[in-house]
Amino acid sequence: MNFSETIRSAAWSLMSNKLRSFLSMLGIIIGVAAVVGIVSIGLGAQSSVLDMVSALGSNLIMISPAPTLGRGGSVSADPRDVFTVTLAEHMQERSPSIRLVVPIVQGSGLLMYGGGNLRSNAVGTTPAYL
Repeated sequence: MNFSETIRSAAWSLMSNKLRSFLSMLGIIIGVAAVVGIVSIGLGAQSSVLDMVSALGSNLIMISPAPTLGRGGSVSADPRDVFTVTLAEHMQERSPSIRLVVPIVQGSGLLMYGGGNLRSNAVGTTPAYL
């Protein structure tokens, strides 16, 4: 079988099985579109995350105490591990390479007013945070 016979046989096969040919082409088109879409979404997400990280700056370090495991494997805060404002001021005074130290405290609780209640988060910091 030479090249021209192969082309003729392929064309005859495509024309005699039009529905099968159409469905095959449709499957290939959908598959390629899905791969292109997934890759585009992945690259867009990667770019977005990199932009958010670079917006923080290359000279930003956040330090937080590690939680300790209490009885039964639950997380509990050990008062010895909590950073204080005094410790933050001490860090800034002792290190000339540290330009700014900003302590942040976060917590959550149940707010009750009148007959309703709402779970909410609260953040406290110094004016230097802004």
